[in-house]
Amino acid sequence: MSGGFQNDLLFFFLVIGALFALWTGSGQISKKQSNESLFLTPASLQIAVPKVNFDPNNSSSIDNNNQSSAGSGSNSVGNSNNSFSTTSPWKGKIKLGRGNAGSSYRSSEEYITLQAASNNKGEVNISGWILENGFNNRYYEQNGEIVTGVSKRVAIPFGSVLFTGLDHDVVGPITLKAGERAIVTTGSPTAIRTDFDITRSFKTNKCTGYIEQTPDYNFVPSLPLTCPDPRKEIGVPQLAEKCYKYVTQRLGRCRTPDISDYKRIGNEVVRGSYVDGIDGFSNLCKNYLKEHFNYQSCLKYHSGDDDFFKGEWRVYLGQVWEMWAKERETITLYDANGLLVDQIKY
Repeated sequence: MSGGFQNDLLFFFLVIGALFALWTGSGQISKKQSNESLFLTPASLQIAVPKVNFDPNNSSSIDNNNQSSAGSGSNSVGNSNNSFSTTSPWKGKIKLGRGNAGSSYRSSEEYITLQAASNNKGEVNISGWILENGFNNRYYEQNGEIVTGVSKRVAIPFGSVLFTGLDHDVVGPITLKAGERAIVTTGSPTAIRTDFDITRSFKTNKCTGYIEQTPDYNFVPSLPLTCPDPRKEIGVPQLAEKCYKYVTQRLGRCRTPDISDYKRIGNEVVRGSYVDGIDGFSNLCKNYLKEHFNYQSCLKYHSGDDDFFKGEWRVYLGQVWEMWAKERETITLYDANGLLVDQIKY
């Protein structure tokens, strides 16, 4: 009798313990689920950042990480240090300049500038950065109502560090060193002739003045005339007297001599051996002039000079129409992650 009673009592306490454990366990589970539904950790938050894809042959869009020693990795999408920021880590390192925006209506002549700060460390890759006009801040009448315009965005393309005028130029990112600048033209270079087929952006050098001095293109602003001094060209001291005097006294920087075997005098064409209309030059002299005083020859003899590259890019956005309004304009520059770098208004 007592043994049965003890077994019943033990069974009773076991049932009570099981019910208590079940009750407390279910309460803890409900509490945990409730807490997780009320609070979001930073890892749960997501911010949409514009994603742009790049085609080197299309200046309308670009995908670029913009990693450089001036801030490697600091502007990558998803970086927890700046994922909540709308300001680019390049702000203050690259500054916008108005150029002739607002005063030129031809896309091949309209330009703005991007200037790298003189205290920057390393190079800044600007290919893939976005330029935006302020049409969305301007008001128009349409069907009796006031409406805003739609802004235009264009990506900065790739370019050629060394422009050769040939078909094998290497295309890559456009980078600005400390103190360098980019002249960003809205359209494309307009060719009058095709001796130099310029189809992409390029960096200026000590020879590009030869292109400026030809009638092939009209550059706005003009390319710098920083070509090597003809008097110091290799072989000049060994020239015969007539040729020597021409090079040292008449031939200016960045100018290609006009060499011809004919000259028109009135209605007659007279045969001779002419350089810039002056007769009497030897074939040896003319061959020397052809070998040394033109763009490709300058590259051949001077591309290895320490001061060959100049601190300026000519960047072409390839747009048909002007991008910047005459007045009430806002020019905005974003990096490749869509973060604000600089903005100017006029």
